[in-house]
Amino acid sequence: MIDSVSSSNLPFSGRSSVLFKGLAGLTLLLLIAACAGGPATRSASGSRSDSAAGALEARALARWEYLIAGDLAQAYEFLSPGYRSTRPLENYTAGARAAALNWKSVKWVKSDCVSSDSCTAKLILSYSVKMAGAGDAEGFRHLEEAWVQLDGVWYHVPPR
Repeated sequence: MIDSVSSSNLPFSGRSSVLFKGLAGLTLLLLIAACAGGPATRSASGSRSDSAAGALEARALARWEYLIAGDLAQAYEFLSPGYRSTRPLENYTAGARAAALNWKSVKWVKSDCVSSDSCTAKLILSYSVKMAGAGDAEGFRHLEEAWVQLDGVWYHVPPR
């Protein structure tokens, strides 16, 4: 039976004990804060919540799925109301797709926002190109698309 234990025989004694307890306490506080924080949100100075990020991602990917499927009329509905007011559907469909490219798939990368209603969506588009005498050449392109949120709905704003 052990009647007493000398503190000098413990693995964390003296200064190392204080340091260990401090680090353990800090780790515990960070863990509690991370669990209790709920969904991540950004400040009002220029960002959005996770649900808004998910809505933007869903809209951007859905637009590209329509483009890949060749449904330009549905993709047109994802363009900002201001853009649609100056460019009719017929004009949009006439210049929307180059014949040589065959869009295959799109992947979401991330978004960068300058405010809660203005973001740049970053995506990767995979495509193939018909090469005379060589068949199809596969490729990909990094895309950066401007998106704005109006009345809770995200819209793509094409470049001029």
